[in-house]
Amino acid sequence: CSSLRNPQVVLGPKYKPTNVHRLQSFNPPPIRRVAILPITASPNDWQAESGRAQLEPILVSELGKSKQFECVTISPQQLQAWTGPSAVRADDILPADLFERLQKQSDCDAVLFSHLSAYRAYRPLLLGWNLKLIELSGSYVLWSADETFDANSAPVANSAQYYYLHQNPNETGNPQHNTILMS
Repeated sequence: CSSLRNPQVVLGPKYKPTNVHRLQSFNPPPIRRVAILPITASPNDWQAESGRAQLEPILVSELGKSKQFECVTISPQQLQAWTGPSAVRADDILPADLFERLQKQSDCDAVLFSHLSAYRAYRPLLLGWNLKLIELSGSYVLWSADETFDANSAPVANSAQYYYLHQNPNETGNPQHNTILMS
């Protein structure tokens, strides 16, 4: 019996993000390259601060999978050399020449600000993102999202399991027992 492949089905509703907004009132120029700034976290949140280094390559990888634009990662050292601070949030007072410098130094059309608003690395996982994609020449917010994904929520867990199953189609067993809800 153990050699038989178990059909894998995720039951229940999947999570649907609701706090995502896209600018639709004008037609911006095509975005071919995006500067990805270092992830920020609240200084009082040690878990989010420790999760930044782990999540940054994952964020860049997942953005790259969309094949919508080329991702150019800006290191904290580069950002500091160009503008002064090593990390900036979209709601900070930004250096006056930040967008100009990013365009000149990285030949990018837009910049992605990413803030890790909540993070819990242990079960039940919790991940909060505040993301803003800003067009550099006109300083328009093209896209923004502010969502928290809590693995304690059944729709979030269902979505994670569904994603796992489609990324690992040869996996057998019950997806609830896989490590997807722990990593």
